[in-house]
Amino acid sequence: TTLLVTILDLSTRLRADLSSNMNQDGHSGNLFSANITNGKQAQLAKLSIHHDPTTSYRRCGFQDEQLKGLICLGDWGDVHWVCPLIEQYEGPPFSELESMAWQDYVDNIGYKPCFYCPSQDPLYGRDCQSSVRNMTQIFGLEEESATSMIDRCEEMCESGLEGDFCNDDDPCTLASHFCDFSNSDGNSGICQECPTTMDACYDDGFILSEKGRRDCTKCQQFCYDLGYSEFIVGGKEFESDYIHFAIQDSFQYGSRPIVDCSNLVINGEEKCKGAKGSICYVDDFTSQVLYWQLSNKAEAVGCAAIVFTAPYQDVWLGCGTHGFSDIEIPFICIHPKDGKSIQDNLLGQNSSVEVEVTGQACLNYHEWGDQCSELVTCGEGEFCPFDKQVVNSEYVIGYCRACPVDDYGKPDPLYCYFDTEGGNIRNAKLAESCINSCDAQIQSKNCKFCPDHLDPIQFGVENEADKCSFCPNHDIQYPNRLVPLFGDNIACWQMQGFYENMDIPKDSQNCVLAQSMNFICGCEGPGYAGANTHTKQAVLAWLPRSMAILSTLGSSFILYDTTKTIQKRRRLLNHMLSTLSVFDVMGSIAYAFTTLPTPESDYIYGSRGNDATCTAQGFFIQIGTVACFLNVSLAVNYLLSIKHGWKDEKMKTKRLWFFIPPIAVGLLFAFVGIPFYDNMMLWCNNSARYWPEVPVIVSIIMATVIMGDVCYHVYKKTRITRRYSSRGSRLSLSVFRQACWFTGAFYITWLPYLALQYMWSSGQALTHYGFILYAATSVPLQGFWNFVVYVRPRYMKDQVEVIAALPSRVTQRLSIVQRRNDIVSACSRVPNLEVLQEEADLEDEEEGKRRATGRRTSVATTKSSHAGE
Repeated sequence: TTLLVTILDLSTRLRADLSSNMNQDGHSGNLFSANITNGKQAQLAKLSIHHDPTTSYRRCGFQDEQLKGLICLGDWGDVHWVCPLIEQYEGPPFSELESMAWQDYVDNIGYKPCFYCPSQDPLYGRDCQSSVRNMTQIFGLEEESATSMIDRCEEMCESGLEGDFCNDDDPCTLASHFCDFSNSDGNSGICQECPTTMDACYDDGFILSEKGRRDCTKCQQFCYDLGYSEFIVGGKEFESDYIHFAIQDSFQYGSRPIVDCSNLVINGEEKCKGAKGSICYVDDFTSQVLYWQLSNKAEAVGCAAIVFTAPYQDVWLGCGTHGFSDIEIPFICIHPKDGKSIQDNLLGQNSSVEVEVTGQACLNYHEWGDQCSELVTCGEGEFCPFDKQVVNSEYVIGYCRACPVDDYGKPDPLYCYFDTEGGNIRNAKLAESCINSCDAQIQSKNCKFCPDHLDPIQFGVENEADKCSFCPNHDIQYPNRLVPLFGDNIACWQMQGFYENMDIPKDSQNCVLAQSMNFICGCEGPGYAGANTHTKQAVLAWLPRSMAILSTLGSSFILYDTTKTIQKRRRLLNHMLSTLSVFDVMGSIAYAFTTLPTPESDYIYGSRGNDATCTAQGFFIQIGTVACFLNVSLAVNYLLSIKHGWKDEKMKTKRLWFFIPPIAVGLLFAFVGIPFYDNMMLWCNNSARYWPEVPVIVSIIMATVIMGDVCYHVYKKTRITRRYSSRGSRLSLSVFRQACWFTGAFYITWLPYLALQYMWSSGQALTHYGFILYAATSVPLQGFWNFVVYVRPRYMKDQVEVIAALPSRVTQRLSIVQRRNDIVSACSRVPNLEVLQEEADLEDEEEGKRRATGRRTSVATTKSSHAGE
C-alpha cells in the first residue's frame, strides 16, 4: 500500500500539463515537450503506439551507446528513471535534446533534479561522482539523496556491459545486463545481456549458479505508466486518474452517454443494458473487483470506456494496478463523492474520457524485494504475493515480501488471507504462497462458530458453480460492518472479496460458517441460526423467553411450598429442592432476557446490550447450571434412602456434601467463563468449544449411573417379593418413581441443548432452525418440569381416590333412583299424593346429608395421609 501511494503520488505529479510553449528561443529541440504532452495534438499529428511497460523499460538501457531516459530524484528521496515515449514525437533525435531536460521538462514534471548519463550529457560533470557533487552544491541535495543518485548513476551509466568482469562491488549495467557469477569462487563472473523474461533466467543450461540466477531476475525492473486523464460529464470536468500498470495504447479517447454498469462487478454477470458504445460507469459496491477482470467484461459488452469508483474506500488512492494485462479502452477512476453525484444526477448525459500515456517511470524495486514467480522462489522468511503481472487471467509475478507481522512484531497470518491494509485484494496464489512460506494459519479465537483454521488445502474448485460466495446475491448493504468470524477487524467488503477471489468449496465448513454470518452485512441468506425472516427471528427470541418465565414461576412455587412450614423446612430433601429452585430462578431470569443483553453491534433481533451486559447474562446463565449439578445430589439422596435405607436424620449429618460440591463447581465454571462470554445467537453464554458443557455432561452421567443402581435395586427387590405388600415397601416404590420423574425432567431439559452445542462446535446445525428452536425452548424449562414433577404425587393421589370411589357412588345413585321410582309408583295408587311426595323428598334430603358427611371424612383421611408422608 505504501508503494502504491508513493507511485500514485509520483504519477500525479508526472501527469501535470506539460504543454507550456518551449519555442520562445526558436530551438527545434523545444518541440519535445509540446509534442509529447499535448494529447489531442499528438493524436492528430502522430500515430498512437501500443505501450507495454513490462518490456519498454529496456529503452531506458543502453541502445547505440546512449541512455534513453532521465535519472531523477523524487521529492521523497528515491531515485527513478523516466522513459518518455519518444516514438510519439517527430522532433530531432533524442540525443540532441541537450540540457533542456532539466531546465524545462523536468521542472514541469516535478522531479528535482534529473540528468542524463554524464557520458551522454556532461552538463554537471564527466562522471557520476563529479556530476552529483556539482548537483549537490547547485540544488542543495542531502547526503543520503546524493549517495542514492551516485549509486543509481553508476549502476546505469558506468557499470559493466556484455563480456565485462563483474562481482558484488563491480555490477553490470542495471536493467540491461546481469552478472552470471560463473567463476569458481562463486562471487564473480561475466556480464551478460538480460533475457526477454525473468523465468528464462531459470532455463536449463542458461545460468548455472543460483547467485547468477538471482541477479538475472533483477533485469526486469518495476515500471509504471506516466500520463494524464480527462473526464467530462454534461460539460463538467471531474478529477480522475488513469489506470496504471497496463498494456495499452498511448492515446485513448471515448465520447458517448454514460450508463450504469455496476452489475458487471458481480461474479457471473456478463451483460449490461445499454453498454454497447457507451461510457460505462461502475460502482464497485462489492469492494472486491480486480481491474483486469472488470476491463475484460467491459470490453466484451462493448463499453467505449470505463469510469470506476470504489465508494467504500476510506481514502481515495486513484487507480491501482491492472496487472500489466492488455486493456483496449480508456479506463479511469474517480472520487467516490463524484461517483455518487454522477450516479444520482448525471446518468445518460453525454461524457468524454481521454487517457494519454506519455511514458513510464522505472525504479529498482529489488531494493525492496526480489522479483518472484512459480519458478523463482523467495528466500527464507519471505513469500511471493503474485500481484503484479497477469498472464492468461492469472497472476504470475510478484516481488518478494517479508512474512507479515503485527504491530507487536508477532506473526500476522490474517494478512495472508485478508486485505487488512485496505489496499490490495488477495488472490489464491498469494494466500497459498504466504501460508506455505510463512507457516501461517488463522487460529481463530476459541468460539463455537469460528473455524479451527484456514489452510490452502481448502482452496480449489473444479467447477465455478462449486465456489463459495459470502453473499451469493452480491447484495451487501452494510460493507463496513465487522464480521466476528476470522478476526476482530474483518469488514463485510473484505469477507466478500476474500470469498470471491479464493476458490473455497461452497460445501466446506468455512463457507457454511461465513454464510451463516452474512446477515450482519444485510445479505440475503440463511440468517443466524437459520432464522432468515423477521418472524423466525422474533419466534427465536420470544418462545424461549416465554418458557423461561414459566420456569421461573415453577421454581418459585417449589421454593415457596418447600419452605412455608417449619415441618417442611426441617426435611433435607426440601432443603435441596429449595436450593435447586433458587439457582434455577437465577438462570431462568437470565434466559428470559434472550437476545436483549447481546451487543447491539452484533445485529441480532432484539439486541440492545453491550459487552458488559452480555458478560453478565452469560455469568448468571452459568450460575443457573448449579441447579443441574444439584440433581446429582438429589440422585444420591434417593440412592441412600431407597437402597441403603438412610433416614432423614442420618443424611442431615452429611448435609454439606450435598450442597458444597455442586455449588462450588458451578461458581468455578461461572467465573472461569468470564473471558469467553459472547453472543451465542440465542443469548450470551460461554462461547468456548466443548469444555463449558463438560460439567453438565458429567452430571448427567453421574445421575444416570446412580439412578441405574437404584433401578436395579428396586428390580431385584421386586423379583424377590413379587410385590410390595408392606407400607414401607409401597413408600420406597413411591419415592423411586418420584426420583425417576425428576431424572427424566433433567434429561428433557439438557440433552437437546447439549447436542446442539456440540454440533455447533463441530460446525454443524448452524442453520437448522427447527432443532435450534427446540433446544432453545427446552433448556430454560428445568424449573417448569421440576414443578410438574413436584406436584405430580398429590395430583395423582387425588385422581386415584376419585376413581376408587366412583363405583360405590354410582351404586348409591342408582339405589336412590330406584327408591324414588318405587315411591312415585306407590303414590300413583294412593289418593293423598302430596303427603307421599313430601316424605320422598325428606328421605332424599337425609340421604344427601349422609353422603356429604362421608366425603368430608374421606378428605380428612387423605390430608392426614399426606401429612404422614
